[in-house]
Amino acid sequence: MIKDFLLKSVLLTLILIAICYLLIWKYTNGYVDDFYIKYTHSKSNALIIGSSRALQGLNPDSVYKNTEYSYNALNFAFTSANSPYSDVYLNAIKKVVDINSNKGIFVLEVNPMSLCTKKDSISGEIEHREEKLPLAFQLFFNQRPNVEYIFKHYEKPLYKLFIQNNADDSFKILHQNGWLEVKIKFDTIAFRKRRDKNYKTYLKSYPNYSFDSLRYKKLIETIAWLSDFGKVYLVRLPVDSKVLELENSNVTNFTELMQQIAANHKSEYIQFTQPEGSIYTTDGGHMHRYATSEVSKALNKAIFEKTIVKLKVLIQNDYN
Repeated sequence: MIKDFLLKSVLLTLILIAICYLLIWKYTNGYVDDFYIKYTHSKSNALIIGSSRALQGLNPDSVYKNTEYSYNALNFAFTSANSPYSDVYLNAIKKVVDINSNKGIFVLEVNPMSLCTKKDSISGEIEHREEKLPLAFQLFFNQRPNVEYIFKHYEKPLYKLFIQNNADDSFKILHQNGWLEVKIKFDTIAFRKRRDKNYKTYLKSYPNYSFDSLRYKKLIETIAWLSDFGKVYLVRLPVDSKVLELENSNVTNFTELMQQIAANHKSEYIQFTQPEGSIYTTDGGHMHRYATSEVSKALNKAIFEKTIVKLKVLIQNDYN
């Protein structure tokens, strides 16, 4: 009697687990959050790595277009909080790189702030925020569905997965290649207002940031590790001229540092700047999806055709 009860209980549990797994699989095929796809994608030898600038600003479909890498390229960028160059990020990268290939093409987005860390305004201690965020605690990648991620890091109540419109968020799309497309109308006036507002915030917060030798060391370690499996390209994306000036003042020798690192590791450093008279960002730091298209195409030519393309001037009339 007890044996039959235990057997039925185990069987029922297994059935419930299977049903739960199938439901999660069914309802996580669309938009879950800004990062979920990155935890489910197969291993790749074509990665885009970096902060939210790369998350929104580089589309793998365009960067790797018409190459052997196009079918499996992944944007594995997150945010400056989640994915600064660190042990946490490097350990995650190691779990998604196809180490059976030595012909990979890896794009690492860099900017002065990626080498800086904020100090606590009261204690003065350096804050490494990534150590308390999902990447630090995620064990499994390359799984679809990724049940671990759903149960550990999905921020909404689980029932939301089953009742939400599972196509895409009305404001943004997380593509299957990991690129986060933010659907903002191209509006020069609105962009400038948002930029000016953010710039004031930058001015207040920048004094709390300083060059972090650990970030610099981990960037070099990341490049060195990836170099065993292919070629590394360091890429600085366009930002508003005011933001560019402010960032350069924080790490005055940034360009020289990147050029030296690239030379030491047989990599290349590519820097894109916003064309004069153009609007590339929605807030001073993050590119509009139209700018993403321009820069991604230009990066494709720089990497695969060794051709530096002058970026197109983007003005509102082009997209009305």
